[in-house]
Amino acid sequence: MTSNTSDAESAPNISHVEIQSAPELEERPSKKIIFWEKLSKSILFWKKPKVGIQSRTEKRREGFRTNCLVETFVYLLIVVATNHIFHPEDPGYLSLHPHPFWLAVIFIPLRYKLAESVSCALMAGITYSYFIFFPSAGNFFYSSINVFDTFKEPILFILVSGVISEYTDALHKRIDVQRGNLSKRTEDVEVLTDRLDAANQSLRRLEGRIAGQFTSVMDIFEALAK
Repeated sequence: MTSNTSDAESAPNISHVEIQSAPELEERPSKKIIFWEKLSKSILFWKKPKVGIQSRTEKRREGFRTNCLVETFVYLLIVVATNHIFHPEDPGYLSLHPHPFWLAVIFIPLRYKLAESVSCALMAGITYSYFIFFPSAGNFFYSSINVFDTFKEPILFILVSGVISEYTDALHKRIDVQRGNLSKRTEDVEVLTDRLDAANQSLRRLEGRIAGQFTSVMDIFEALAK
């Protein structure tokens, strides 16, 4: 009778221990760990602003932009003014190889599409051809046999500009495809990371419950041993 009474009295205490031990023994991450986890996730999945190559690609898809003509005109004007002021004995810098106009022909297609690039190259070729016909450049004698040699530079301006523009467009399209694939992979990693965090939290809760149940069982054995 005495033992049964003692067991009955100890039963509420055992259930009380079981209820209270699980939350107490549940492992929770410290504030430092939570802070560093959030910081690492924010750094890993920080979305940079769409600048650089992507923004230039979007601009290349727009209609014809007159900015290229303005930029080319300003550059040609600077070259012609420099030539007129400092080297008047060599009109148009025709004796220079490569010619200064090649800078505009090469760099404009890197930023503009085919029609814009060819238009700028045509402007540079017309300016170059003007200095060929210019009287101070010497006595010009036109011959259909030597037409390519005479207008070699203007023709190459147009051809090279078109090739560079088309090649740059192809590169931009490939970069857009790779950028889209990268964004999809980043979203997948974010989803998997969220799932991993949820699994870790469930694991911590399960470990805490297991530890609480184990402590409760030990208390029961100790109570029965008495």
